[in-house]
Amino acid sequence: MLYPNGEFSLGLSMPVKSHKCIPQAPETRERKGQSFTSYGRRLVRNGAWWLQQTFTRQRLSFLTATLPDEALELMAIAEDGAGLWAEIIRQYEQWLKRRLRAAGLCDFIVGVTEVQERRWSETQKVGLHLHWVFQGRSVHNSAWIIKKEDFAKAWLKIVSNVIGTNIESKSATRVERIKKSIENYLSKYMSKGGKVIEEIVDAGKRNLLPTSWWNVSFELRRMIKAMIVPISEDAKYTLYDARDALKDQGIIQWFYIHEIDLVEPHGETRKVPVAFVGKFSKPEYLQMFNY
Repeated sequence: MLYPNGEFSLGLSMPVKSHKCIPQAPETRERKGQSFTSYGRRLVRNGAWWLQQTFTRQRLSFLTATLPDEALELMAIAEDGAGLWAEIIRQYEQWLKRRLRAAGLCDFIVGVTEVQERRWSETQKVGLHLHWVFQGRSVHNSAWIIKKEDFAKAWLKIVSNVIGTNIESKSATRVERIKKSIENYLSKYMSKGGKVIEEIVDAGKRNLLPTSWWNVSFELRRMIKAMIVPISEDAKYTLYDARDALKDQGIIQWFYIHEIDLVEPHGETRKVPVAFVGKFSKPEYLQMFNY
């Protein structure tokens, strides 16, 4: 598959008769500590790419919201801490979308949930962040539609209502303008926390971790999926065979070949490539293999 932001993900043929190690299902991997599936990562990166292509960085906002200590302590003793987090996210998303639509802005949101590594290592508390990107103003240099204090007020009100007690904090939310690539912003948070999540699971606190680590508005998700282009077998293997030359020429930014162990009938083991993923330096290079 060829993705609109320039990424590609290609399955490679392999012999049918093999004693290979079957890759585990995404759900199993997540329970063992992998915070993101490849599918979720690609949707987030492509959603971020679409927002930046459509509105430019100057019109976008980057929101971080954090659960205060009191909320964490109450969620830790709740029967379904993950369910409470999901409800907080749902209500806060509804609030933000209403405000954006009322101002005539796009209500698409792209974001991720992050586990706070330092908070866990120092206090053994499962602290959760959300990081969201969305259109924050109508034109470059115009006023931001929502004030910083409004984000904090709505967040604490929703957290308090869901948790069932009044929660106060002076630093629960932060809103910033985008200074660099949004894809890189969110990729940084998607790459963090793997070891910490494993430790949380091993500590018996899996119920405090979210069932979904990413958020892409439904309509935007539908648009991104419609923009994904299947790649023919000929084009796939042309891209695979020429990978090193294309990288040397600066056409491919990076690539990775996923291999598995194949056991031959006589007992010898050899590596067999089963997937080829990467990214073009520019999305327009996709057209070279769209045939």
